[in-house]
Amino acid sequence: CRYQRGCRSLAANLQAQGAAVHNQKREAAAAAEADDDEEYDIPGEIENVVEQLLVGLKDKDTIVRWSAA
Repeated sequence: CRYQRGCRSLAANLQAQGAAVHNQKREAAAAAEADDDEEYDIPGEIENVVEQLLVGLKDKDTIVRWSAA
């Protein structure tokens, strides 16, 4: 499949992207409204692992941050 160039006008490209983003936000809001009623039971072990990863992402050593990522 060959690459197809989009519009050559920056304004037209930005307008098209803005419309697409607006539609995605509207769809996400509708989905979030439907999901608000659901509650999840997350095991403590998972919460501990996520907590350790988040702490690792804030570490001053690069190797620790990269490992956590």
